[in-house]
This record gives sequence, structure tokens and C-alpha cells, in this order.
Amino acid sequence: MSSFWDALPDSARQRLTASGRIVSAASGRCLLYAGQPCTRVMILQTGWAKASTVTATGRTTLVDLMGSGDIIGEHEAVTGKPCLATAQLLAWSHVLSISMNRFQGIMTEDTAVTRALLTATVTKLERANHRRVLADGDAITRLGEAVRELAHRFGDPALDGVVALRVPLYGTELARYAGVSERSAARAFDALAPAIRRYGRQITIRPTLLCDLLSRSSTAGQP
Repeated sequence: MSSFWDALPDSARQRLTASGRIVSAASGRCLLYAGQPCTRVMILQTGWAKASTVTATGRTTLVDLMGSGDIIGEHEAVTGKPCLATAQLLAWSHVLSISMNRFQGIMTEDTAVTRALLTATVTKLERANHRRVLADGDAITRLGEAVRELAHRFGDPALDGVVALRVPLYGTELARYAGVSERSAARAFDALAPAIRRYGRQITIRPTLLCDLLSRSSTAGQP
């Protein structure tokens, strides 16, 4: 799937690069804090970041995963509102950091940037809405759909129709992304084998078989 950066022409990339600075940072560094003013827009050049929120009951919810080329702070750039979520790096990363005022100026002048920004924003909203629709589903459906989404965004095609997925979400983090407990996620992985297999930090997915298993799970849950 094309990222914000991939969707830009060379001229727009050059302009954004000249307007900001490349920052290198280690895993664990927070780029944005939920509820705080957003003063910069960031574009991942390499690495990974997660967006998370904390519910009223104190539960941490993982709302998005960002990889190379993804933009962070786009909602705030459009609305001018405080940060919706906390963005934290999950690996050593290189980030293009641009002041909010400069980015908003470019956004109003360069239609290519505006189009890419709108596409990125709408795509994120569509993902969030899809996950809300699945919120009442069982753990198998929620985990399977989460893995299928990640494979579509970040997976690499391999032999025999298999997709290889290597993202920095393991155990608790992957369960949070799917919106289920870690124990439920483990049971769901068992139920979805051999469509989804874990090999250390890599997951392999057979998309057609996964779709079939999810369809059967959905049908079985109907009255």
C-alpha cells in the first residue's frame, strides 16, 4: 500500500525535505503526546512508530502502526487541535521533522501535498472505522482482520501466494492492536493456523485461506 511519502512527486518531497530536518532517534522516544499541542509534523523515513491512547479506565489502546513513508501529525495539521494520540517509536528511526507552520504553509500552496495528506487521513479513518465495526466480533475475527490489514500494508509477497510480515508488534502489542487480550490472541492464532503462522518475529499469511477461515468463523457465530 502506498504511503504518504510514496504518493508525493519528487518536487514535493524535495520541498518538504528542505523545509525540515532529519532526526535520528531510538526506540521508545515519543514524538507526540496525546492532549498536548502539536508543533511539528513528522514523516518516517525509516523505522516504525505506534499511536496509542489511554481509556478512562486506564487501559492502553494501540490505535495505529506507522512505517516508512507514513506521516504523523496530519490530523492536527488540518484541524489545529491537540494531539489525538501519543506517537512513540518502536525501532531506531530516521524522521523528517517539519514545523507545523511551515508544513501548513506548504499544504496550502502545493496541491500534491494536499492530495497526499487527504488520502492518508481518509485511509486512517477508514481503518479506524473498520476496527470499530469489528469491535463486537470474536477474538478470532478481530485478530485475523488485524493481521490481514497489516499484511496488506506492510507484507512482502513470497512463494506460493504466501505473504511474509515482519512488524515490531509481538505478544501484548499485537493483541492490543487487535483489541483482544493476550490470552485470547494466542487462542485465535491457534484457531487460524495454518493460515497464519509465527516464526519468531515474522508472521506468514496465506491470504486466501485466512479469508476462508474468517468467513467460516463469522458464519459459525451467526444465530
